[in-house]
Amino acid sequence: TEGTTGYIDEARKYVYGVMPGDEATAYFEATNGGTIEMVANDAGVTNGTGATLQLKGADGSVLDTYTLIIFGDVNGDATVDSADAVSVKRVSVLLATFDDAATAFAADYNGDATVDSADAVAVKRVSVLLADASVNPYI
Repeated sequence: TEGTTGYIDEARKYVYGVMPGDEATAYFEATNGGTIEMVANDAGVTNGTGATLQLKGADGSVLDTYTLIIFGDVNGDATVDSADAVSVKRVSVLLATFDDAATAFAADYNGDATVDSADAVAVKRVSVLLADASVNPYI
């Protein structure tokens, strides 16, 4: 939608630029009579990392599917909190790995293509309300 921070990454099939807790449908819209349908992620929410946005044609057929990324939300619950900060920290010190590319992408909070201590600190700062959430580290 014009005037929002919503971004479509066609190469990865990700959508991002959505504030934690917001609905992605407020940031994106279908054209030519189509619709957008959000499908819940493993955490059971439609507005957290790992939820999918289905672009449907006027006839209801699925034309494309994108994975929602909320930067810092690595557990998919639509918030950036201490659980996310702990997970990013564990990955940054090589005590854990993320199971999928979308989660690793969400953990790369500063957009430098590496999940490291800088990302862990940034996510922690957001989780304790010392910093505003970033909707897109690439702008």
